[in-house]
Amino acid sequence: MYKSPNKQTIRFIRNGLIGWGKKNYRKFPWRHTKSKFHALIAEILLQRTKADQVLPVYKVFTAKYKTPYSLSKARLAEIKKAIKSLGLLWRAGLIKKLAVVLSRGKSIACDYHELLKLPAVGPYVASAFSSFHCNKFRSIIDSNVVRLYGRLFGVKTGPETRRSKFMYDLANLMTPQKAFKAYNYAVLDHTAAICVSKPRCEICPIKKECRYYFRRGGYYGKK
Repeated sequence: MYKSPNKQTIRFIRNGLIGWGKKNYRKFPWRHTKSKFHALIAEILLQRTKADQVLPVYKVFTAKYKTPYSLSKARLAEIKKAIKSLGLLWRAGLIKKLAVVLSRGKSIACDYHELLKLPAVGPYVASAFSSFHCNKFRSIIDSNVVRLYGRLFGVKTGPETRRSKFMYDLANLMTPQKAFKAYNYAVLDHTAAICVSKPRCEICPIKKECRYYFRRGGYYGKK
């Protein structure tokens, strides 16, 4: 049965992940770009896609399309070709629509609800963009984050858990109000390197507070 984490547990997990992150953050160009347009494109491409797969596409894409106007003039087939290796080709049409809207003078706002009004921008993209590129508090929820919290707190999860109010509330509870950016990057990188499908519990910095870890006798694989 799920039990809401206490302050001590929350602090331990936050500090453990942020401390781990400082030594293990992945270096991707979109994390440091000064172009909000390219940053937004990156978050759209990263949705339901591994960052390592996005990297070469992002480099080519941003070199070719430096502004919303240049992208708005691209043929749809051209955009599809550019992102083909990532799959989810339905994004191409939405990306073109986004470019057209932005090329007509629409600015990229930092407000979460204003971002949601843009083509190709859903809750995950709006949250990620707000947190990472606007320095505004937002918790991050994707399938990997759901897996992490499900394991930590012994919660049964499924494909729709990421859309549930329960997960939204839990993610908001876990995400610190001040160090949210460092925490969110740490969560994404930890779930890509350690809390993967076959978890590497033996090197996890927060295993002492993980129900999944202890259910298996103290380390993954032990019955």
